[in-house]
Amino acid sequence: MSMATGASSIHYDECGADNVKIMEAYGCTGRRVLEPRDIRDALEWARKEAVATSRPLLVEIMIEREANTPHGPAIDAVRELEPLP
Repeated sequence: MSMATGASSIHYDECGADNVKIMEAYGCTGRRVLEPRDIRDALEWARKEAVATSRPLLVEIMIEREANTPHGPAIDAVRELEPLP
């Protein structure tokens, strides 16, 4: 939290909004998974964290923009808020 303004600082990077930081701003926790091999560990952490805290949490699994998603070809029509690399 910024001392001068009282506003939370949400970091933006090549992935867009840092959703883990957004969760933390609401008093919750989260993890971002970048590698498929880390998904199982993140989900195991999430199960334990949910029981321990009884609070919402986030496991954000990053995929490639070109991945086969339910959007199908419509993903090309998504308007990005930030320029693509």
